[in-house]
Amino acid sequence: MKELTRFLRDALDALQMDHMGVELYSLRHGGASDDFLTKRRTLPEIKHRGRWRADSSVRRYTKIARALKELEKMLEMEEMA
Repeated sequence: MKELTRFLRDALDALQMDHMGVELYSLRHGGASDDFLTKRRTLPEIKHRGRWRADSSVRRYTKIARALKELEKMLEMEEMA
């Protein structure tokens, strides 16, 4: 775990993204949101992959994903204006 954490920090540093506060735990949640947005996995598959027991835990990340999608749309509209 320590080696993986160091690898992630080194990668973020190399990409000049170390200020973003990304941790290994962030990847678990980001993966769930990405799976939902891209329709790569179904909700039961996301739940299994994230090892969440409750459906409510999975729904939290789908809400985040939807919010991010709406933000992306607004940014695209702003760029077009």
